[in-house]
Amino acid sequence: MITLPNYVKIKNNFCVAYYGNNREYLVQLSLLRPTIESSFPGLQMYIACQDDSIHVLKYEKKVFSRTELINNKNSLSYVKEISDNIDFHPVENLMVESDIEFQSIALTNFPNFSCDITLKNTGKNHLKRCALLTNGCFPTKSLTGSQIKKAIEIIESNEYSVDINPIDYNEFDAVFGVENEYLYKAASTGMQTILVPTGIGENLFKKLFPNNQIINIYIM
Repeated sequence: MITLPNYVKIKNNFCVAYYGNNREYLVQLSLLRPTIESSFPGLQMYIACQDDSIHVLKYEKKVFSRTELINNKNSLSYVKEISDNIDFHPVENLMVESDIEFQSIALTNFPNFSCDITLKNTGKNHLKRCALLTNGCFPTKSLTGSQIKKAIEIIESNEYSVDINPIDYNEFDAVFGVENEYLYKAASTGMQTILVPTGIGENLFKKLFPNNQIINIYIM
Protein backbone atom coordinates (compact mmCIF):
# COMPACT_ATOMS: atom_id res chain seq x y z
CA MET A 1 0.00 0.00 0.00
CA ILE A 2 1.17 3.54 -0.79
CA THR A 3 0.37 6.26 1.69
CA LEU A 4 -1.23 9.42 0.33
CA PRO A 5 1.77 11.70 1.07
CA ASN A 6 4.07 9.29 -0.74
CA TYR A 7 1.65 8.95 -3.65
CA VAL A 8 1.61 12.72 -4.09
CA LYS A 9 5.40 12.62 -4.39
CA ILE A 10 5.54 9.84 -6.98
CA LYS A 11 2.27 10.19 -8.90
CA ASN A 12 3.98 11.74 -11.94
CA ASN A 13 6.85 9.22 -12.07
CA PHE A 14 6.07 6.89 -14.97
CA CYS A 15 8.41 4.18 -16.27
CA VAL A 16 8.52 2.37 -19.61
CA ALA A 17 10.34 -0.95 -19.30
CA TYR A 18 11.73 -2.98 -22.19
CA TYR A 19 13.68 -6.17 -21.43
CA GLY A 20 14.19 -7.54 -24.93
CA ASN A 21 17.17 -7.59 -27.28
CA ASN A 22 16.13 -4.86 -29.74
CA ARG A 23 18.22 -2.15 -28.15
CA GLU A 24 17.16 0.41 -30.75
CA TYR A 25 13.85 0.53 -28.84
CA LEU A 26 15.75 2.05 -25.91
CA VAL A 27 17.26 4.71 -28.16
CA GLN A 28 13.83 5.44 -29.62
CA LEU A 29 12.28 5.80 -26.16
CA SER A 30 15.05 8.19 -25.20
CA LEU A 31 14.47 10.28 -28.33
CA LEU A 32 10.71 10.35 -27.76
CA ARG A 33 10.87 11.10 -24.04
CA PRO A 34 10.80 14.93 -24.41
CA THR A 35 7.70 14.66 -26.61
CA ILE A 36 5.97 12.29 -24.19
CA GLU A 37 6.76 14.42 -21.16
CA SER A 38 5.63 17.63 -22.86
CA SER A 39 2.34 15.96 -23.81
CA PHE A 40 1.56 15.38 -20.12
CA PRO A 41 2.77 18.37 -18.07
CA GLY A 42 4.51 17.30 -14.90
CA LEU A 43 5.18 13.77 -16.12
CA GLN A 44 8.63 12.35 -15.38
CA MET A 45 9.34 9.42 -17.69
CA TYR A 46 11.87 6.79 -16.69
CA ILE A 47 13.22 4.02 -18.89
CA ALA A 48 14.11 0.53 -17.63
CA CYS A 49 16.04 -2.18 -19.44
CA GLN A 50 18.03 -5.35 -18.92
CA ASP A 51 21.18 -4.92 -16.86
CA ASP A 52 23.39 -5.80 -19.84
CA SER A 53 21.68 -3.14 -21.99
CA ILE A 54 22.09 -0.20 -19.60
CA HIS A 55 25.20 0.99 -21.47
CA VAL A 56 23.01 1.97 -24.42
CA LEU A 57 21.59 4.77 -22.24
CA LYS A 58 24.72 5.51 -20.24
CA TYR A 59 24.54 9.28 -20.82
CA GLU A 60 20.83 9.47 -20.05
CA LYS A 61 19.15 10.47 -16.81
CA LYS A 62 16.08 8.76 -15.37
CA VAL A 63 17.21 5.30 -16.40
CA PHE A 64 17.03 2.06 -14.40
CA SER A 65 18.54 -1.32 -15.02
CA ARG A 66 16.15 -4.17 -14.25
CA THR A 67 17.88 -4.72 -10.92
CA GLU A 68 17.75 -1.02 -10.04
CA LEU A 69 14.06 -0.89 -10.91
CA ILE A 70 13.30 -3.61 -8.37
CA ASN A 71 15.08 -1.56 -5.72
CA ASN A 72 13.37 1.69 -6.75
CA LYS A 73 9.84 0.51 -7.51
CA ASN A 74 8.45 2.52 -4.59
CA SER A 75 9.58 5.74 -6.29
CA LEU A 76 7.34 5.09 -9.30
CA SER A 77 3.58 5.28 -9.65
CA TYR A 78 3.37 3.01 -12.68
CA VAL A 79 5.61 0.77 -14.79
CA LYS A 80 4.47 -0.06 -18.32
CA GLU A 81 6.34 -2.93 -19.94
CA ILE A 82 6.55 -3.12 -23.72
CA SER A 83 7.71 -6.23 -25.53
CA ASP A 84 8.63 -7.52 -28.96
CA ASN A 85 5.76 -8.03 -31.37
CA ILE A 86 5.74 -9.19 -34.97
CA ASP A 87 2.47 -7.40 -35.80
CA PHE A 88 3.26 -3.84 -34.69
CA HIS A 89 6.15 -1.75 -33.46
CA PRO A 90 5.89 -1.50 -29.65
CA VAL A 91 7.40 1.99 -29.39
CA GLU A 92 5.26 3.40 -32.17
CA ASN A 93 2.23 1.69 -30.63
CA LEU A 94 2.98 3.31 -27.26
CA MET A 95 2.73 6.72 -28.94
CA VAL A 96 -0.44 5.85 -30.83
CA GLU A 97 -2.32 4.36 -27.87
CA SER A 98 -1.31 7.36 -25.76
CA ASP A 99 -2.63 9.71 -28.48
CA ILE A 100 0.69 11.56 -28.68
CA GLU A 101 1.62 13.32 -31.90
CA PHE A 102 5.09 12.58 -33.23
CA GLN A 103 7.60 15.40 -33.39
CA SER A 104 10.19 14.72 -36.07
CA ILE A 105 13.90 15.05 -35.46
CA ALA A 106 14.66 16.88 -38.70
CA LEU A 107 18.27 17.78 -38.01
CA THR A 108 19.80 18.17 -41.46
CA ASN A 109 18.87 17.96 -45.11
CA PHE A 110 20.95 15.36 -46.95
CA PRO A 111 21.54 14.61 -50.62
CA ASN A 112 19.80 11.39 -51.59
CA PHE A 113 21.80 8.24 -52.17
CA SER A 114 21.30 7.05 -55.72
CA CYS A 115 20.52 3.40 -56.38
CA ASP A 116 22.40 3.62 -59.67
CA ILE A 117 25.26 1.15 -59.26
CA THR A 118 27.34 2.44 -62.17
CA LEU A 119 30.62 3.12 -60.41
CA LYS A 120 31.93 6.65 -60.76
CA ASN A 121 35.50 7.49 -61.67
CA THR A 122 36.59 8.92 -58.35
CA GLY A 123 39.94 8.14 -56.73
CA LYS A 124 39.74 6.35 -53.38
CA ASN A 125 41.58 9.19 -51.67
CA HIS A 126 38.54 11.40 -52.29
CA LEU A 127 35.95 8.98 -50.94
CA LYS A 128 33.85 9.70 -47.89
CA ARG A 129 33.30 6.85 -45.45
CA CYS A 130 30.06 4.94 -44.94
CA ALA A 131 29.35 2.34 -42.25
CA LEU A 132 27.24 -0.57 -43.48
CA LEU A 133 25.20 -2.12 -40.64
CA THR A 134 24.04 -5.59 -41.60
CA ASN A 135 22.91 -7.15 -38.30
CA GLY A 136 19.32 -6.96 -37.11
CA CYS A 137 17.51 -8.61 -34.20
CA PHE A 138 14.16 -10.34 -34.73
CA PRO A 139 11.73 -9.17 -36.02
CA THR A 140 14.30 -7.18 -38.00
CA LYS A 141 16.14 -9.44 -40.44
CA SER A 142 19.87 -9.21 -41.02
CA LEU A 143 21.00 -8.54 -44.58
CA THR A 144 21.73 -11.59 -46.68
CA GLY A 145 25.00 -12.04 -48.52
CA SER A 146 23.35 -10.92 -51.77
CA GLN A 147 21.84 -7.86 -50.11
CA ILE A 148 25.21 -6.93 -48.61
CA LYS A 149 26.82 -7.15 -52.03
CA LYS A 150 24.10 -4.95 -53.51
CA ALA A 151 24.38 -2.46 -50.63
CA ILE A 152 28.13 -2.16 -51.14
CA GLU A 153 27.56 -1.46 -54.85
CA ILE A 154 25.04 1.27 -54.02
CA ILE A 155 27.32 2.89 -51.45
CA GLU A 156 30.39 2.80 -53.67
CA SER A 157 28.43 4.17 -56.64
CA ASN A 158 27.70 7.21 -54.46
CA GLU A 159 31.44 7.77 -53.94
CA TYR A 160 31.71 6.41 -50.41
CA SER A 161 34.10 3.79 -49.13
CA VAL A 162 32.47 0.99 -47.11
CA ASP A 163 33.21 -0.47 -43.69
CA ILE A 164 30.96 -3.36 -42.61
CA ASN A 165 29.75 -3.32 -39.00
CA PRO A 166 32.51 -1.10 -37.58
CA ILE A 167 32.92 -0.89 -33.82
CA ASP A 168 32.63 2.90 -33.81
CA TYR A 169 30.33 4.58 -36.34
CA ASN A 170 31.29 8.09 -35.15
CA GLU A 171 34.23 8.29 -37.53
CA PHE A 172 31.99 7.99 -40.60
CA ASP A 173 30.19 10.40 -42.89
CA ALA A 174 27.10 8.21 -43.33
CA VAL A 175 25.47 5.08 -41.95
CA PHE A 176 23.56 2.65 -44.19
CA GLY A 177 21.77 -0.43 -42.93
CA VAL A 178 19.03 -2.19 -41.00
CA GLU A 179 17.32 -1.11 -37.79
CA ASN A 180 19.56 -1.37 -34.76
CA GLU A 181 20.78 0.82 -31.94
CA TYR A 182 23.74 2.15 -33.94
CA LEU A 183 21.59 3.30 -36.86
CA TYR A 184 19.27 5.25 -34.55
CA LYS A 185 22.12 6.71 -32.53
CA ALA A 186 23.78 7.90 -35.74
CA ALA A 187 20.55 9.46 -37.00
CA SER A 188 20.00 11.22 -33.68
CA THR A 189 23.36 12.97 -33.97
CA GLY A 190 22.48 14.43 -37.36
CA MET A 191 24.57 12.01 -39.38
CA GLN A 192 23.29 11.04 -42.81
CA THR A 193 21.52 7.75 -42.20
CA ILE A 194 19.96 5.43 -44.77
CA LEU A 195 17.59 2.71 -43.58
CA VAL A 196 17.26 -0.62 -45.36
CA PRO A 197 13.84 -1.77 -44.07
CA THR A 198 13.83 -5.44 -43.10
CA GLY A 199 11.63 -5.21 -40.00
CA ILE A 200 8.60 -3.31 -38.74
CA GLY A 201 10.11 0.09 -37.92
CA GLU A 202 10.07 1.81 -41.30
CA ASN A 203 7.09 4.00 -40.42
CA LEU A 204 8.62 5.07 -37.10
CA PHE A 205 11.92 5.92 -38.81
CA LYS A 206 10.04 8.12 -41.32
CA LYS A 207 8.24 9.94 -38.51
CA LEU A 208 11.38 10.57 -36.48
CA PHE A 209 13.80 11.35 -39.30
CA PRO A 210 11.92 12.69 -42.34
CA ASN A 211 15.12 14.10 -43.84
CA ASN A 212 16.82 10.72 -43.92
CA GLN A 213 16.39 8.14 -46.65
CA ILE A 214 14.95 4.64 -46.99
CA ILE A 215 16.26 2.29 -49.66
CA ASN A 216 14.76 -1.13 -50.29
CA ILE A 217 17.13 -3.84 -51.50
CA TYR A 218 15.18 -6.59 -53.21
CA ILE A 219 17.04 -9.72 -54.28
CA MET A 220 15.11 -12.16 -56.45
